[in-house]
Amino acid sequence: MLRGETYVVRIYRREGEAEKSPKGVVEIVRQRKYVPFNGFEALRAILTKSSHGVRKKAGKQPVK
Repeated sequence: MLRGETYVVRIYRREGEAEKSPKGVVEIVRQRKYVPFNGFEALRAILTKSSHGVRKKAGKQPVK
């Protein structure tokens, strides 16, 4: 089973700066980790990082 990851993306803009290069922080909630970014390519790289998708071992489901 694939586990989902939850992100909080904060984008900061200042008046007079080009909108083509956003700056901000991505919070990876489960890891309690904050990753700064500068530009759309850096943001995309953080959100598509392959290590975020974790497969669980198949087997019996836990009894609730």
